[in-house]
Amino acid sequence: MDTRVVSKPNSADVVAARDGAHAEFAPAADDPKLLQLDLGGVPVSVGLDGARKSARTVQGSTVTYPAALSGQDLKYTVEPGAIKESVIVKNAESAGAGRWVFTMRLGEGLTPRLAGDSVVITDAGGRQVAALPPIQVFDSGSKDQKKTVSRTGGTYSVARVQDSWSLTMSVDKDWLTDEKRVYPVTIDPTYTYGSGNTAETRAYSSGTTPECDNTCGIEVGNQPSNGVNLFWRSGLRFDFSPLFGKTVVGARMDFQLTGQTGTSTPATSTLYEATNPLGYTATGTQLASVSIGNAGSMASSSLTNYISDRVNAKDTNAWFLLTGGETSDVSFKTLQANLIVDYGTAPPATTLVGPVDQAVIATPTPTLTVNPDEAIDPALPIDADASWIPVAL
Repeated sequence: MDTRVVSKPNSADVVAARDGAHAEFAPAADDPKLLQLDLGGVPVSVGLDGARKSARTVQGSTVTYPAALSGQDLKYTVEPGAIKESVIVKNAESAGAGRWVFTMRLGEGLTPRLAGDSVVITDAGGRQVAALPPIQVFDSGSKDQKKTVSRTGGTYSVARVQDSWSLTMSVDKDWLTDEKRVYPVTIDPTYTYGSGNTAETRAYSSGTTPECDNTCGIEVGNQPSNGVNLFWRSGLRFDFSPLFGKTVVGARMDFQLTGQTGTSTPATSTLYEATNPLGYTATGTQLASVSIGNAGSMASSSLTNYISDRVNAKDTNAWFLLTGGETSDVSFKTLQANLIVDYGTAPPATTLVGPVDQAVIATPTPTLTVNPDEAIDPALPIDADASWIPVAL
């Protein structure tokens, strides 16, 4: 995957170099097809109502439309599995009524609907193909006290308007105009895609914030809100069914920070078997632990054994719980996970010939020998080239 934004041949648009949704951006903010996506061959376009003819700028993976609305910039960042959208409000006067309206045109068979504080887009078969996680809103806090950033949420509404859909984002006007606000304020919805129906994620906080199912990705770590620590943990489930009937002999779970969502400062994450009921405190047996900055990988015999056990049991509802840094430091991250499983035939146990157990050896010459006849069962097929397959999240 290459999230850089580059010129599109024979077009005034720019596109993501290589992402999962073929993101395409118009030259100016007032274009009704400001953002275009391709969700499995079905087109989606999004436009910002009332936008000015603001010419875009491009830097790396980010497309910015300065002053797209009065006193507001509009910014898009291409991330792995998501398009991060940010409305940057420069002052209280520019916040207006605290409402932003987008017009979505969806391809055949696609329908948006509210799901709690999120919006999900499903195809004709009911499969989720994209989503907008709950809105996050935060001010600029104090330059001297990084932990005093104030946060709040927002709400979505969706309505059918002829051949398109009107998507409205709303943020509490009293919060936006409170004298304690430090501008600029960022309203941060995100378009995620490729979530499918083969696995699930659920994000849980240590506070009163409702759990976020499937649309938020894997959220872990400390995201201080209004000066108070707010820790996040996430449950994640993979589809093990492609492994049923196979012998699991190795496993590795890779994690990657999704673009600019969260800090890249390394913090220790720990993976557990999730207990029932699933939730913030569902930490069962510890499986692995690693420090994650922009990325990190976990592999252990405990992880392999757990997956092997669940595969042998043909378990379609095996959950993990992942934690992040849980100190007073800011450590919040939104992650993507990729599980790679090695299946084949594990090496058989050998029989020790010499030296005998507890023997004292007086020579530096190696003396270890095993019985090869017992080490290899002629009736047992040996797979010298076991396969590694990714299991999608």
